[in-house]
Amino acid sequence: MAVFERKDSIPIPPKDAQKFTSPCQYCNVGCGYNIYRWPVGKEGGLKSNENALGIDFTKQGVALQSQAITETMYSVVKGEDGNLYNVLIIPAEDSPINRGNYSIRGGANAEATYSPTKPTRERVHQPLIRVGDELMPVSWEEAIDLVARVTKGIKDKYGPDSVAMKIHDHGGSGAGFEENWAVGKFFFIAVGTKMLSIHNRPAYNSEVWGQRERGTHELNYTYEDARLADTIVLWGANSFETASVFYTEHMLPNLQGATIDEKKKEYLKGEPAEPARMIVIDPRKTASVKVAEIAAPYRVLHLRPNLGTDYV
Repeated sequence: MAVFERKDSIPIPPKDAQKFTSPCQYCNVGCGYNIYRWPVGKEGGLKSNENALGIDFTKQGVALQSQAITETMYSVVKGEDGNLYNVLIIPAEDSPINRGNYSIRGGANAEATYSPTKPTRERVHQPLIRVGDELMPVSWEEAIDLVARVTKGIKDKYGPDSVAMKIHDHGGSGAGFEENWAVGKFFFIAVGTKMLSIHNRPAYNSEVWGQRERGTHELNYTYEDARLADTIVLWGANSFETASVFYTEHMLPNLQGATIDEKKKEYLKGEPAEPARMIVIDPRKTASVKVAEIAAPYRVLHLRPNLGTDYV
């Protein structure tokens, strides 16, 4: 039995459907999505002037070029007013990041929304505090008060660095301390701790110092760089699987020569504009290597360091 019910069709949002914009909630690429919400039982028409999407559904869409709309991008949610609403979360074609593209994660954003008819209905509705062997529900006021008193007690007794924080970094909705002013100020100023680590390693320093040793600043590239670079280096990164749209929408077109016109506009006069080369440094032959080799086999170099050796 499938966890999620399969659908052979989904309703079309009417012209008066509510529209919101949002970044994807998953990886750190930050793809743009359009969200449409409208009451269950109401539906838009097939012609472009009869629906909120502006798409003419009476005509056959062009494969791999038309607006992506799949069953995983649709759900039914329960609103704050107690009524049921259709929700459609589709990749934004006007986003400069994903340009209507999406990953297997982002394409399922709607599946994670709260729905009384799906497994996502099983959610914690209020804070829980462990008392003995049981988790007891408490109010938000009680939970916040307890956390505040415990944090202050630890800080007063052992010093501010006894309080450590684990924060997601550079995610679409992860809101790491660099994007969330309040979180950073609270821990660094109010608590006064220096003990911070990001989501995927024990400290927030390894890549920073590694890049500074090479004379570059951390996190200094843009997606345009991936489209304009002469050489793309993936050092221990499997971007096809972990930052899929960054790879497929920006790196891969450069490797295939699809961004040459963009390069000619940005390069100096007389500077050659050619398809990029890619160097992947990884003991594993990852999907990032395999996909690049299929796309441009003679422009990809895979270096496989011996396990256990120094990578410098």
